Amino acid sequence: MSSFVKSMRRIAAASYLLALFIFLLAPLGSAFAANCELSTSKPLKHFGDACSAHSECLSKKCQTSNVVFNGIAQSYCTCGNIFEDDKVCSTEYGEPDDKGTWSCSDGENASHKLNFCKSSLGKICLPLKVAKTSGLDALSDPELAGAALQNEVLTGSFKPKLMIRIPQLTFMDLTGKVDEEGYLHIPWIGQYIATLYKFGMGVASIVAVAIIIKKGLDIAISGGEETAEHYKRIGQIVIGLIILWGSYTIMFYINPDLVSFRDLRVKLVSRIELPGENDGIPDGQYPTTGSVEEPSWKGDTFDCAKKESYPEKGVIPTSATISYNCLGIIGKITTVPEMKDPLCRVGIIADRAGYELRINAGGGSYRPFKQQVEGWCKDLAKNKDDWKKTKSTRAVPGYSNHGHGRAVDMFLAKKGAPSGPAGQLFGSSSTEQCRVPLEYIQKIAEFFAAADPNFVRLETEIWHFEYGTAGQSARIPAKGAGSGYPSICK
Repeated sequence: MSSFVKSMRRIAAASYLLALFIFLLAPLGSAFAANCELSTSKPLKHFGDACSAHSECLSKKCQTSNVVFNGIAQSYCTCGNIFEDDKVCSTEYGEPDDKGTWSCSDGENASHKLNFCKSSLGKICLPLKVAKTSGLDALSDPELAGAALQNEVLTGSFKPKLMIRIPQLTFMDLTGKVDEEGYLHIPWIGQYIATLYKFGMGVASIVAVAIIIKKGLDIAISGGEETAEHYKRIGQIVIGLIILWGSYTIMFYINPDLVSFRDLRVKLVSRIELPGENDGIPDGQYPTTGSVEEPSWKGDTFDCAKKESYPEKGVIPTSATISYNCLGIIGKITTVPEMKDPLCRVGIIADRAGYELRINAGGGSYRPFKQQVEGWCKDLAKNKDDWKKTKSTRAVPGYSNHGHGRAVDMFLAKKGAPSGPAGQLFGSSSTEQCRVPLEYIQKIAEFFAAADPNFVRLETEIWHFEYGTAGQSARIPAKGAGSGYPSICK
């Protein structure tokens, strides 16, 4: 008995010492754990996720929408990085199923003022569920309103809604209903007629059976001539039912097309860009003064596969530019030194008039050679190596006045308007500029003209202004012709 007690005492003492050991080392262990814990960063957010900073988004673009909650406009992750939009859209949605190429478009009412991914063949993907569009939206932004409706139809989220519900009528969605010729097959009219016909037959049959039962009861309680009349009416009803139920067979034998409701075929129309003109220096008009050397290549000879081997011709060195900010202009500006004072005067004039100018964040002033190359090669790949099509909207590397530090892309906004495209009075779209109210085109042109007569506007872009390049084709004085719509809008 005593040996058993001694053994239990030893076990208790050992347990006590072990517990004390763990207690003493626990703080040290937690300290090691605290100091050596792996840091885990928050996962990046996707399109349509709420955000408060660009760094939170996979696309590096957090944009303010027109969705308001508790009086605060909400922000969401969207596309918007000018040189990575196609990659970001592909990462989010995969390759377009219409075999087109992704690009990022400025948002409007139907997309809650958020940028969205759009295929070159018309498919669109919106960060948030499409907003309800009105007739006014269709007039102010027919492209997006139409594309949003088309997207709803093709994805099956849009179907007809009847004021009076018909039992067993469920309209099919149109997913996969586009044939190889580009026609959309809509079966809704045939479905409606077929279901209405079956429903009518059912109602007519129920009414007929009810009448037959009633006439049978009348026969049972009546006699004489009235009985013969009841039998006659029952015979008429039976003949009517035979015709009703046999009409399908009769019409099928007369002509099968009479009972075959064909789908309505509607041709899907792909969006076609209006012809534009790039902001490049026209052939034969390259400046012969200054230190800028004209490149030895053209659009048809520039090889993007060897882009790293090209010398930086056609641009001034970064050391020849200055970066600055101006009152009335949002964003950092980089130009040649002699352009600073005239451009800052533009900002002051706009500020006094109750407006502000916003420099395009995607390269709205000086563009280094590498940035021009990346933009050109991206568009060239999108256009399947069609250099002529690419040159119609983008300057060949080394042939842009942005590279000479003499061009700026400016957007107009009311003072205090929300940041981003939602607060701008127009964006950089060759198609949408034709719908911008003329007063805004005139306003921004007046600001530049009043600041310095050496400012000119690119005829085909209402947001592109240059300093000291008068004489090059497609450059028009900011005063006068430069305050009107581009010729492509006529």
